[in-house]
Amino acid sequence: MRYYETLFIVHPNYEQDRLNSVIKMVENRIVELGGTLLAVDDWGKRRLAYPIEKQKSGSYVLMHFEASPSIVIELQKWFEIQAQILAQLIIRLEEKPTGLPFRIKDNVSETEEPIAVSSVEEEEDLDLDEDDYEEEDEEDEFEETTSDTAEDEEDVSSKEIV
Repeated sequence: MRYYETLFIVHPNYEQDRLNSVIKMVENRIVELGGTLLAVDDWGKRRLAYPIEKQKSGSYVLMHFEASPSIVIELQKWFEIQAQILAQLIIRLEEKPTGLPFRIKDNVSETEEPIAVSSVEEEEDLDLDEDDYEEEDEEDEFEETTSDTAEDEEDVSSKEIV
């Protein structure tokens, strides 16, 4: 048996409950065909790079599973006839994936407040003074005048030879 990763995009109009039922349906299909589910990660709704079936966004779901190549072929055929799945991709992994979450996004996690990532002290370190910008501009001007002078010297030396 080999390790595989599938990423599929579910129609954006599906609410979280319907999305969870689609995820369960895919999980059950993998198990029915004889595969072993390793991890599920609901990435949430994201904008598509290009429209698929006239949709500009979709809910992305990433799954890792273990299966034989024949199961993957059957799973791919099954994915293609599912109307609620806009697109899918299955790839073979060289080794068993590690450190993967096994979770499904639920309504409780959406209501939680985000955690603050940066503190005031970190922001103070990132502040740049206007003097810093002026010094950079002066350096750029010096480099431009230096390169212009070098070109002029080459022109003069080539005229003397001719």
